[in-house]
Amino acid sequence: MTKADCEAKKASLGIKNCRDNDYWAAAVDKCGGVQNLPTEDDLYELAKKVYGGSNCNDSTQRCEGTPDFSQLPESFSGLGSSWYRLWSGSERSATSAYRRYFDVSHSYRDTSNRNNSYIRAVCVGDLE
Repeated sequence: MTKADCEAKKASLGIKNCRDNDYWAAAVDKCGGVQNLPTEDDLYELAKKVYGGSNCNDSTQRCEGTPDFSQLPESFSGLGSSWYRLWSGSERSATSAYRRYFDVSHSYRDTSNRNNSYIRAVCVGDLE
């Protein structure tokens, strides 16, 4: 999404800041607003399903172990089969937003540049 497009839509989408080549803002737009992207807690709950709750630390929201991607909802089938980086609806700044990283051995929350095109987005309804 261009900065101009983001600026024109940001109030209706719940976006605070915009930047050029804003893939996070494009994800927000696709889902219909920040409230329709998963929260950081939603993504942690998904990680607990995939890695097994006993392999996750609630204080750090980090999971370890071998993921069982068969625990993902059917709507995730088009995302690939080995790893995921998923945007949350949490905007950190004009240049970054929170995401969750799913790997072959662990999952954790961090921030990423909003102009990274390799991070995928799912809408809240896709989590069911």
